[in-house]
Amino acid sequence: MNQSTLLGPVPPGSVLLAVEEPIETAHGLVNIVIKKTAARSNARAAEELTVERNALMTMGKHPFILELCGSYNDPQGNEVMLTEYVNGSTLWRLMQLRPHGHVPEAWTRFYATELVLALEHVHASCLIHRHVAPENVIVATNGHLRLTSFNSASLVPYVEPGGELRIAGQFVAPEMLVGGGYGASVDWWALGCMLHQMFGGRSAEASSTAGGSTAVPTAQEPAALATLATLATSGVDHAAAATQAAAAGLPPDSALGEGAEGRTYSPLNLVSAEAAALVERLLIRNPERRIGTHGVIEIKMHAWFNGIDWDAALRCQAASAPWFPNPPDVDAEAIVRAGQLTQTTGTSVQQGVLPFQHPPVDL
Repeated sequence: MNQSTLLGPVPPGSVLLAVEEPIETAHGLVNIVIKKTAARSNARAAEELTVERNALMTMGKHPFILELCGSYNDPQGNEVMLTEYVNGSTLWRLMQLRPHGHVPEAWTRFYATELVLALEHVHASCLIHRHVAPENVIVATNGHLRLTSFNSASLVPYVEPGGELRIAGQFVAPEMLVGGGYGASVDWWALGCMLHQMFGGRSAEASSTAGGSTAVPTAQEPAALATLATLATSGVDHAAAATQAAAAGLPPDSALGEGAEGRTYSPLNLVSAEAAALVERLLIRNPERRIGTHGVIEIKMHAWFNGIDWDAALRCQAASAPWFPNPPDVDAEAIVRAGQLTQTTGTSVQQGVLPFQHPPVDL
């Protein structure tokens, strides 16, 4: 495999655009796929690719989740997974392109609706995503979402205490950081962090890593971990919680962050009371009290989603998408021309070079 054929150096292994014989997906026939590979000698990469493949296989087809097209072992003994190629952008890129990183509340509600439906399907499949973040949500050219990056997923609905934390500090729930047992409610915490970031206009460019979120510290930071342990296991008053959350890099549980000259400030002051109330309930540190823990219906029935036709949303018919990314079109012939391709032994996959670039601004 020539290094120049890589679409991007994305863990757990090589990621390429590939040409495949037409495959029937939930979104019609496709013949351009994403090809991920992981050498068996790299146990961690092979394990993550296997987790992602099994998660996608378990869930099957869903309009807002990336679809698995196939998997196999190549003649070199590498694990290979094929998923649909979704031309578009990401929510992280949208926040980067928006003035000051702010996403309008109406837009955010549209995306939150589709994310809730995606996570409902994930949880109904007895899985936990565990890495819900803006860079892992694709906005396709038709304006609708695909939830991706299931390589960190839990294939069981509840993780026992003491499990290894492999997810870096990307919207990680407090109960994960302190080593306790946890369930699907960690994904609702992550959704709350995403909404908080989208409402607040925190620039995605502030991230210390390309395409990364910076909502919470990692478990490797002792001071932050100690603070989170205190927040997760003790009853603190509301004002103290806001102060400690800010010190730990967490969004506050409520709109009580102190701004300049002692004025109350929070991104939640910039949106409707219903939106602020939902985020506050998603970011409750006690998972037993967090909205969504006892069923997705708690979130669907929240006042912020009043008027949403969930069945129509699942059919992509509830509302017009607010943003249509316009990256360059990609076709099989372009991949073939770029790569001087040869047939891969034992498969119908052909590899090719295709320049990757962010879509032009169209907001």
